[in-house]
Order: sequence, then C-alpha cells, then structure tokens
Amino acid sequence: MLIIFYLFSLAICIDDPIHTSIIYGDSDQGYYYVNLFVGEHKQKQSLILDTASSITTFPCVDCKSCGNHIDSYYNFKISQTHKVVKCDQIIGEKQCDKCLNNRCSFQISYAEGSRLAGYFMQDWLIMGDEFEDLKQSDEIVKLEQILSVIGCTTLETNLFYTQKANGIMGLSPKTNTEFSFPNYIDDLYQKEKGSEFQKMFTICIGRRDGYMTVGQYDFNRHRNDSLYYKVKYDQDTDVYKINVHSIKIDNIVIADHNLINLGQGAFIDSGSTLAYGSPKLSEKLTQQFLCQNENCPDLQYLEELHCYQYIPEKHGNFSNFASYFPIFEFELDNNFTFKWKPINYLTLAVNTTDIYCFPLAVIPGAPRMILGQVWMRNWDIGFNKQTQEVLFVENNCSNTKVSHEFTEEDIILLEQQSLKQNNGRRVYKDLNLKGKLDIFSETLYAFVMIVLMIFLYYLFFYLLKLKKQGKYQTIQEINSQE
Repeated sequence: MLIIFYLFSLAICIDDPIHTSIIYGDSDQGYYYVNLFVGEHKQKQSLILDTASSITTFPCVDCKSCGNHIDSYYNFKISQTHKVVKCDQIIGEKQCDKCLNNRCSFQISYAEGSRLAGYFMQDWLIMGDEFEDLKQSDEIVKLEQILSVIGCTTLETNLFYTQKANGIMGLSPKTNTEFSFPNYIDDLYQKEKGSEFQKMFTICIGRRDGYMTVGQYDFNRHRNDSLYYKVKYDQDTDVYKINVHSIKIDNIVIADHNLINLGQGAFIDSGSTLAYGSPKLSEKLTQQFLCQNENCPDLQYLEELHCYQYIPEKHGNFSNFASYFPIFEFELDNNFTFKWKPINYLTLAVNTTDIYCFPLAVIPGAPRMILGQVWMRNWDIGFNKQTQEVLFVENNCSNTKVSHEFTEEDIILLEQQSLKQNNGRRVYKDLNLKGKLDIFSETLYAFVMIVLMIFLYYLFFYLLKLKKQGKYQTIQEINSQE
C-alpha cells in the first residue's frame, strides 16, 4: 500500500513528462516571472524570464544595496550544499574571467540605466510550484533538483531595485559558451537528454500569467488542430535574432526588410515589456494603428503611445472592440506569417482603467526592433538551442490547465470588474481564473484515482492469497511423495 500511495503522490506532483512551470505576471505590471527553489531548504526566488540576458541572479543575504522583493533574500548560510565559484574555475564551457575577493564576480549594465553586481556560486535548483511543499528528503525532489550556477546579487539599481520580483533568469542563446556559465536549462538538459528531451524551453505568456516548459513542447496544452512553425535564429548574436522579411496589413507592405533589419535587426526579448523600433519604423507602424468603425472613440496620446478608450456600453465586448483595429502580419522565414492580433497587442495604459494603447515605442541608441512580451502574447514560443530554431504555435497561454476553458474575453472582463470595484486600482488576486475551472473534470479525475487505488489494493491481497495457496499445495505434494 505504501508503494501505491507513493506512486499516487508522484502522479499528482508531476504534471506531465515535460518539465512545466506556471508563469506569473502581466505586461501591465511590466514583467513575467517563474519561481525557482534554491538550496538545501528550497528557498523560493521569483525570477523574471529574460531571453536577452545570460545570467540567473537574485539577492543574497549579504546584499547591502538591494530592494524589497516578493521573496526573502537567498540565505546561503543555511544551505550546506552551496559552493562559491572560485577565480579561474571552469564550469561547462566558461572559465571565470573576473575576480573580486577570491570569488568569481560579475557586473551588468542595461540600456535603461539599471545595474546589477555580485558574485557566482553553485547550489541545487528545482523549478515547479508543485515542489514547494515537498520535503528536501522526498525522493522526487532528489530526482528533479540539479546543481547549477547562480548569481548572488550584492548591488541593484533603478528598475531592479524597485521591481517586485527577486531577480532574473537569463535564457540567452549564449549560455554555456565561452561568454557565459551554463544556466538551469543547460544543466537540466545534461541530466535528462535523450531522444525526446531537447535543449529547449518554451514561453507561453497571456494577458495574465502563462506557463513555461523545458525539454520539449507540452503538446497536451495545445489544441488538436494546432499548427506549428519554425524559423532559424542568428547563431552569431547573443539574442534570438530572427529574419523579418516585411510587415504587412491586409497583404500590403507597410515596412520592408531593410527598414526592419536596420542596425542590430529584430529579436525576441521576453524581458522587455513593450515592442520597440527605430524612429522611422515606429512611425510607420503607429500610423497604421487606426480605429476603423463608426463607433470609434477619439484618438488619445498617453506616454507617447497612441490609445483609444474602451467603453463596453458603446463598443460591446472587448473582442468586438479589438476588431476595430488592424492585424499586423510579420512575414518570417519558411513562408510563416506571424499574426500580431489586436486582441493580444492592445495594452492598458498606465494609471487608467479603460484606455488601450498600441504598445510600440521608439528605442534610443542603435537601430533595432525588440519584440517584447506584448508581441509574444498567446503564442507558445519555443527556443531550441540544439537546432538554433525558434518555434511558434498559437495558444491560449493565460490558461495554466490542460483544457481550454478561458478566453481573452474572460480576462478582460475580470480586469474591468477589478478596476471598477477598487476605484481604478488593479487588485491582482481579483484576476484569479481558478474559480472558473471545470469542477466536474477535477472531481472525475479524483474519483478515478480513488477507484484505481482500491482496485490495486484488493489486487495486491488477491495475488498474495494465490501465492500462499500455491505454497500450501506444493508442501502437500512433497508430503504425498514422501
């Protein structure tokens, strides 16, 4: 019976063969994050997913200049499994090349002015909220955790200091190279690699929340009629740079290849809230963001973005309102057209309750196009470092369950209700979709598991009885022969 209960607990803990974790957050708050559990006591750290960074780092207890975050600072002093990375130490393909106080150190500056500094160490990591309440001694925890390199942040400035999430999870294509230590994905691949498990992760973010998988797509979360596409990314850069041939509306080109790929080109960045372009590119696309309906509200300008007010009494549901605006068609390699739909790209303006904007801003500095979170919404995007490919499948990313009970409309309605009930403030807990789960399906699953346990219980004792009878008959035969 203990074996049966253990197997049952494993069935509950492991959602599916592929490693899947819930993504929290939304583009309105500015980022999406996952929970990573670190060290001997599985200390939780909330980390922003950043495909344009190569380092996974969060504050440690010895940080003297770090902000207030969701989770407590990582206390390596109570984790006997931690090891400080020494000067000149080689881990994976990377040798430490910066040293301070006999510790391998780092310092990173970002374009908007934020800065991180600290040193590297190794400790056991495990990702997946289902592991939070399990004990370190549980067999499933021992099987799933891996030793990996992390950054111990000792200095945060600007956005890193004020953000709620503890740190970042660097998912750049250049991890485990001469430029950067291996990250969690690389180390998990070395442990799990096989015919199905690939050096790959996927990010599926919705208007709120989403999920992340490691090793392969979680096909159970896709519709049966899903279509899959793939394009190559540029191996010579430290970001997921893709070739955008043109951007169209109704099959009419509004931005050509030369304009889009000017300078550093176009790349996917999950750590960037908005989409960004050069002044000329941004102007061309923004000019096409026009409301096309007799009920259109007046155009507004908020924080240099073009916006329109959504009035449910006048415009109907949000899907109907979104239909007033154009679909931007990104022509990529392999004849794949990525459709950036208004139901996905319309973004609520800061400090408003009903004004939605076109989330494309001008980026300072070198020309480039950054395809941020608002561009990624409701596409399950896979980053395969083995094949140097980016994969795409359209999906309902806000739903963390396997079946698709929720629509974008549900999320917008909950968002509107929360804003009205709280005088324009976003109350995050009000946007919880769990109340709309199919209770019947969950109850049926629990019932089937209970019946299965009872069946296995009686089968076990039935087989034990047969075994005893067999032994008894064998003894009788021996006695009769004597």
